[in-house]
Amino acid sequence: MSDPTHTPKCLRPDPDYGHPRVFKLTKIWKTLDDFAKAYAIELEAAILATLAGLAHAMGGLVRTSTTFGSFEPPFSLLLVTPEADPVWAEVPVRFLTHEFDASMRQNLEMYLNQKRMEGCKKDEEPSDTSLKEAAELANRLYMDGLVERITTSSLLFPFPRAPIDNHVLVTTPPTGITRALRQLGPLQKFQLENALSTGARLVAPNGVRSSGSPSFYWQVCKRGLGELISENPWMIGVPFALLKTRKVGKAKMNPLSYPALDLLHRGRELAAKRLATMGNSRQLRTNGKVFQPYQEFLEQTQKDQHLGRCETILPPRRIAELGLKFTSILTVLEGKRQPDLLEVMLGLELAKRTALKRHRVLQEALAHSADRDAQPHLVGLSSRERAVFLRVLERNGLTKTELARSFNRMRKDERDEILANLCSRRLLKLKDGNVIAAVA
Repeated sequence: MSDPTHTPKCLRPDPDYGHPRVFKLTKIWKTLDDFAKAYAIELEAAILATLAGLAHAMGGLVRTSTTFGSFEPPFSLLLVTPEADPVWAEVPVRFLTHEFDASMRQNLEMYLNQKRMEGCKKDEEPSDTSLKEAAELANRLYMDGLVERITTSSLLFPFPRAPIDNHVLVTTPPTGITRALRQLGPLQKFQLENALSTGARLVAPNGVRSSGSPSFYWQVCKRGLGELISENPWMIGVPFALLKTRKVGKAKMNPLSYPALDLLHRGRELAAKRLATMGNSRQLRTNGKVFQPYQEFLEQTQKDQHLGRCETILPPRRIAELGLKFTSILTVLEGKRQPDLLEVMLGLELAKRTALKRHRVLQEALAHSADRDAQPHLVGLSSRERAVFLRVLERNGLTKTELARSFNRMRKDERDEILANLCSRRLLKLKDGNVIAAVA
């Protein structure tokens, strides 16, 4: 599959929608085109980086429900760039990482001014109740550090509870993603892997619940990709989009340029809508003919045996999930209540193309890593097996009986089968009648 001529039929591009230039038909095209030209990067880099940034800003604004899962817009993206610290890669998420708290302060000042004007119209000062409400609003929105609840560069879980929705953006740590991952302990790394792979919310030992489904927007230099993947083979199982750029973007760029301000404005608008919904997402229905291309794609992949032969290719359902995220993002950006054929096909084709490029880049990165299987990870485990493994780590070991009792309706044969699989994968081991972690 490293040779394009051997691309499985189900992943071959559609003749009408399988090229990035088809985005000319969308309302977001000018933003994408201006961004690519201003920062001298490839169009596909502009598309994925922009969609990821805006998707993180909108959070759980919409939800797409299907027969095989329910998905919300944010998706994980790993940018591999020739330069070590590209300016353009930071722009799509700048509103969330740098401008969000300032915007909340501005909203608070507007609120106070409005209350003062109301008092002037009535020839009186704002009531004590109004000022008290404003103080409470300040505490919730700005002083309480809301920005830290929806975006973070920390890799540690759980994150604080978020009053907006259950999504958090994990950005590139200041020390770099490779170095930051080295600082995690075994339990922390397995928790991160599980959360990024499944979107599952985690519970801390003290019972505090995480703010929920994390997705990352990370950047690594081209020469550091092999090291990152070889040290963290678990990342292969995470359904992230991978973008490797060939051109070095412009090193200096006016932060007040049109593309930067355009994305800043769009991010602010989407975050405002996200705040207004307070976690009540709008549903996209998939039971009509519009989503038929996804059904046909999944049916076709069942007949193609190539997809199950390589560890670095995303499973068909993961590709469909990523495509549905793209479709939902485009639907919101187009201002539509339900997607049309354009948004459906662009989302699916972008997911297929991204999956192929992800596979080829990872294959190249792993070519010189002979010991990549030496470290155990959770790739290929069922949700129940993941839960058992993490329960053992969190409790620092359990007896077989205690393990079965800690899960609702876990039969003895199910427990033993799960333990046998986890022990064979060198994740757990039995010692003195207890089930303990086999990882160092």
